Amino acid sequence: MRMTHEPQKPATDYFTANLADGLPYRIRKTVLIVFFDAQGRVFIGLDAKRHVWDLPQGGINKGETIEQAFYREAREEVGLEAVALRVLGGLPHPYFFEFHDKGMNRKWAGKALAVVAALVPDVQAIDLNAGHDHEGQAFTRHGFDAIDALLAEGSLFHQAVPADRFGIYHDVLTSLRPVAAALANGSSGTGILPAIALNKMEFWQAAVPQCGGVVSGVVERT
Repeated sequence: MRMTHEPQKPATDYFTANLADGLPYRIRKTVLIVFFDAQGRVFIGLDAKRHVWDLPQGGINKGETIEQAFYREAREEVGLEAVALRVLGGLPHPYFFEFHDKGMNRKWAGKALAVVAALVPDVQAIDLNAGHDHEGQAFTRHGFDAIDALLAEGSLFHQAVPADRFGIYHDVLTSLRPVAAALANGSSGTGILPAIALNKMEFWQAAVPQCGGVVSGVVERT
């Protein structure tokens, strides 16, 4: 009899921080992706599991760079291969999203988000059915909208995203307004953002002061 095995889930990359209560918590390294169309509008997708509108994102695997994780997540979540994308750069520091059940879920404190922005020149290349990782389809519907419309009070995006996460998205998208404006004016959108950060603690540790405001130490993943 031939034995079949499910593909093994890749190991998650993380680092640990000792927070105010003195306990070490694991913080998951995550890439948050902002896709732009040629008019400077931002991609949002209807999450297949939570049924809310959200931005594409996913955990970085052990041994991956942030850029490699970006290309993998682009393929898995929206079916976009590298040839269908033009990377515009990343934001210079990560953002921290805290889990509400911190300490209950294997001592995960939350996610440190590395933001990568990319242009999708041909939005018809997006195929929500083509991606899929071990967790299944990421989004069931998608669309593009202007940053001002997404951040407007009362927008569907504003209503769908939890308040703490929306605050992060507000800061991220506000930082990317110059890119959106350049694209809307017919520019390439390049040369505005710095290069995608390296998967180094010098980058990730900037998220630690956001972990409740008090940190006693940081160590690399072992």
